[in-house]
Amino acid sequence: MLTTRRLDALKLWLSLRVLGRAGFADIIDRIVDLTRDLAEALENPRFEVLHESAFSCLVFRYVPKDTAADADGVNVAIPRTMFARGLGVIGYTVVRGQPALKLTLLHPCTELHELIGLLETVIAVGEELEQTVCAVV
Repeated sequence: MLTTRRLDALKLWLSLRVLGRAGFADIIDRIVDLTRDLAEALENPRFEVLHESAFSCLVFRYVPKDTAADADGVNVAIPRTMFARGLGVIGYTVVRGQPALKLTLLHPCTELHELIGLLETVIAVGEELEQTVCAVV
């Protein structure tokens, strides 16, 4: 008997029970809309969007101002630096062999201005790291 497995289906059942089908659908729609709005905010010369979001995940790269900067090293360092300084949590992944940043939106109470602030923090940290991250040769 698998008594140590979490009851993941219970979370979904309880959410549907409390919110109802329409309420649950409204939350999903809100997250999808928020993801779309954030994707528009990524239309910025400091970011390269790596795919069009199908649901709530955005994958992108920070683009350094200085074309001589180690873009891969900066993209690896951004999430670590932000987390270490308590500035925010942003995911990291690799796409086509290149380090990339990832945001997965799940909380329906998140506001766009909070996410815009997070992107501004990514830029600020990225600009700082451009000066300190050295290319690996």
